[in-house]
Amino acid sequence: MKIFFIGMPRCGTKSFSTFLKQNNFKVLDWEPNSRNEISAMYFSGKLNDLINTKYIKDHEVFEDSPFFHPHLAKFISNYISDSYFVYFYRPAEDWYISMLKHSDGKTFENLKEHAYTYDRMEELDFLDKNYHGDVNIKSLSMIGLKDHYIRQYEKHKLKIFSFFKDDNFDKSRFFSASLYDEQKFQKMSNHFNLNCKFLDDVKVHESRVTLEEVIKKHENDLSSMTTERIIELHFNNK
Repeated sequence: MKIFFIGMPRCGTKSFSTFLKQNNFKVLDWEPNSRNEISAMYFSGKLNDLINTKYIKDHEVFEDSPFFHPHLAKFISNYISDSYFVYFYRPAEDWYISMLKHSDGKTFENLKEHAYTYDRMEELDFLDKNYHGDVNIKSLSMIGLKDHYIRQYEKHKLKIFSFFKDDNFDKSRFFSASLYDEQKFQKMSNHFNLNCKFLDDVKVHESRVTLEEVIKKHENDLSSMTTERIIELHFNNK
């Protein structure tokens, strides 16, 4: 059995893997080498190579990028016969706020992968072509883009549910629950017949910083501004 967490980041990813690790499942930890290699295979379209790596063969539990991408999740469901999938959800606005608090309002991890995942490629391409050298583009701001990010969250949820909740998909291989359901891990264990010994709820990476603190901290930081604000400053300073 191989269990893939396909919920969005900030939806219980680490809590999920920590719970299963406590129950002696072999969890693929995100060390830089394994993460970079698997992500590179996904973003270059080498899906067959990805599912045949030692990382997949030697482990039972997988979370985070690139596994939450709907296209990859569907591919895995068809080519790994003993694959099972877990999706935790939360109110979209709560998710957006958690994203901001997690990374001080900036994009995190690989910027190009983030832009691809959250539909900001045109923005990144425009900045790179027109302001390369003027702005240190290592991250982009997520502040002020609530509607945009919520759309991406909802689109992802629709893509996941349209496939994994379809009548043609084996319901025994898919489990979904609210992140705020304190019985979610026990329900998941029962659904997949995991026989887990430790069933208590697990909470990892809960942020204690407030949204107001995040916004105030970066209100004058160029790398945290929206593209529109960067362009405005660029032209005003010419």
